[in-house]
Amino acid sequence: MALKRNPFYFTVDFEDFHYDTLRHLNMTNPPYKEKALINSYERIKYICNKYLENKKITFFVTGIVARQMPLLIKEIFNDGHEIACHYNYHDDINKSNRKDFSDNLDQAIESIEKATGKRPIGFRAANFAIDESNTWAYEEISKRFIYDSSFKTSKNIKQIRINIKNITLSINLN
Repeated sequence: MALKRNPFYFTVDFEDFHYDTLRHLNMTNPPYKEKALINSYERIKYICNKYLENKKITFFVTGIVARQMPLLIKEIFNDGHEIACHYNYHDDINKSNRKDFSDNLDQAIESIEKATGKRPIGFRAANFAIDESNTWAYEEISKRFIYDSSFKTSKNIKQIRINIKNITLSINLN
């Protein structure tokens, strides 16, 4: 009798916090921490190989990282991991509007596809930051992706009444 294996889901938000912080402080063309991103991936790769039986994981990558470091993103992809979309920049989507949001999604998708040769099928917003009331954002996401893991709530599952397909709920159990 074969053992039933549980699915394995592990994700990493892969962005450059240094770059993002300086950009949010209105610095034009902030420097990139390329070595830090490379070292981060090497550590994650080591953990996957040594402790996770070489299981493959999902990297939610910002468009800017895909543009700045396409060879690293291609390496991660070639190692068998999924490259999903983490928006164009690490911006708060709640401060955006539908048009800017759509444009940023399209830029990120294009950058990721250029780096990997494959269109990303998944999306997660920076900081899981899409308010429940911003259903327009989920509508735009569902036009472009097979799945989304942006939604977060501290509500009881019985209190959630959202009728949009392709939402993965991240429920805070605290």
